Order: sequence, then C-alpha cells, then structure tokens
Amino acid sequence: MQSERLVVLGPVSLAMLLCSGCLTMVDYASIPPFEQKLRLIATAPEDYTVRVSSQKAVPLSVSSDGRITFFVPRRSGGGATYLLKIRIARTSGAEAKYVFIVRGKSLIKKLSVSDLKKLPKDNDGYSLLRINE
Repeated sequence: MQSERLVVLGPVSLAMLLCSGCLTMVDYASIPPFEQKLRLIATAPEDYTVRVSSQKAVPLSVSSDGRITFFVPRRSGGGATYLLKIRIARTSGAEAKYVFIVRGKSLIKKLSVSDLKKLPKDNDGYSLLRINE
C-alpha cells in the first residue's frame, strides 16, 4: 500500500513542482519616451537610414551632414525570471537593441538606450556615432 502511494505521488509531485515553480516578473518602471539627436560620422551619411523599434519600421532618412532627430517611444523597464524563488534571468529595457542603423538592405548597427546615452555629444547636443566603412 505504501509503495503504491509513492508510485502515484512521485510523478504527480514532480509535475506540480516543475509546472508551478517558474515565474516571470516585469519591472513596471519603464523608460520614458524621449527625442534623440544623432549625428552619423561617415563618408556618405545620406546613404544611411535609421529605424526605431524594429528592423521593419519606417526608415528615417539621414541628412547629408549626418544629422537626424527621431522620437524613441516608451519602453519596458525589463524584468526577471525566477525558478523556485531563484532568479535565473534578468532583462533590462535600457539594454534592449531597438534603434537600427541601416545602409541599403544591410543592418550596420543596433543600439540600445544605454548605447545612445554613452555616445559623446557635439556642441549642438547631437550624439556622435562613427560608422567605419
């Protein structure tokens, strides 16, 4: 009788443990929307476009002096995944790459909010991004 209970309870207990122990928590402290001023330093900056949010977003043209101003929408602040109360993964909304620099059909560079904030600025407040061709 005892062994029959173990045979039935063992797999059931294991299934309950595996199914109920994983949790994803979202940090609701989102990154507010902001305007980004960017200057591409390249031999032909007008050949590049910028796409915000996804690679399939509407391409924004870069002027011949390399300057472009665009709006970055509100982003999630990130979150964490826990298994049995142990954090196994953490994501940061500031580290997600969703500003894309494109030339023709080629993806040249992906940037995150953190990447944009680290770029040096010129006297007019444009973040400077050097493109090595």
